[in-house]
Amino acid sequence: MLLDAEGERLASIQELVLDPNNFTVAYAVIGSGGGLDLGGEYRALPMAAMRAERDDTGSLRCMTSLAPTAIQAAAVADIDDWELQGTRTFAERAKSQLDAARSEG
Repeated sequence: MLLDAEGERLASIQELVLDPNNFTVAYAVIGSGGGLDLGGEYRALPMAAMRAERDDTGSLRCMTSLAPTAIQAAAVADIDDWELQGTRTFAERAKSQLDAARSEG
């Protein structure tokens, strides 16, 4: 799950996508399942924009300090085309779109 800085649930994490060059998590694909309206689409959120931790039960959760508008402006992830989205090019595009949204908000 993706939580905001206050611990409120924003969205669910659908997938974690690896960078094929160094086998680290490049970004998470998030979808509905919280207070954030994504219009039925999935968004790619770079892992650099989140902090992963375990809760009291040992479950993994991700926290972000991003404004909801920045998350809503993140790159749309097409869950039917993972081959393209597993590339460094897509991860870099997702990061640049998020950086642009951050500077606007």
